[in-house]
Amino acid sequence: MRCCVDCNKPKSYVGIRCRSCSQSKLWKNSKYREHMSEAHKGNTPTNLNELIAFQKSKEGRKIASKRLKGRTPWNKGLKMVIHSTGNKSKDDYKARRRFKNQIQKAVFERDDYTCQSCGNRGVDLQVDHIQSWADYVELRFSMDNCRTLCARCHYEITFGKPMPSHVKGWGHNFLDRGVLT
Repeated sequence: MRCCVDCNKPKSYVGIRCRSCSQSKLWKNSKYREHMSEAHKGNTPTNLNELIAFQKSKEGRKIASKRLKGRTPWNKGLKMVIHSTGNKSKDDYKARRRFKNQIQKAVFERDDYTCQSCGNRGVDLQVDHIQSWADYVELRFSMDNCRTLCARCHYEITFGKPMPSHVKGWGHNFLDRGVLT
């Protein structure tokens, strides 16, 4: 392990000084200070108060509005795509929404809101694809490829083991309705 020549602290990279000693040595060097001063000239406006006042004026707001025309605002568009679909593409997001809106309810009604494995009725139900959603694209929207399962049975069929007690949520429902039966 290498050590700093100034403070003897261990360091894990090539160089003779640790980061803190290196920075303190740099800023003590007058040439470095002058160089950094030149590099930063013009970055901070000297008339900062005037700039802020202009941005708040009617004319400044009009200019900013024209510049931002055509941009999608930060809080518009697809709602929480990253969180709800695990960073999937827009097409996959739309396919999942279409499935949820069109097929899911029909599958629940066909199976009478009852788990097809254990017989529980109306408890954290999920739609299970018999053939995988990812592997069989052509069967995604087929009612014959879907069945109703409770979250516990869905977990057991998917992972081949019972759902552990520490797992608070799994699947799209996240078991947030309380104690499972």
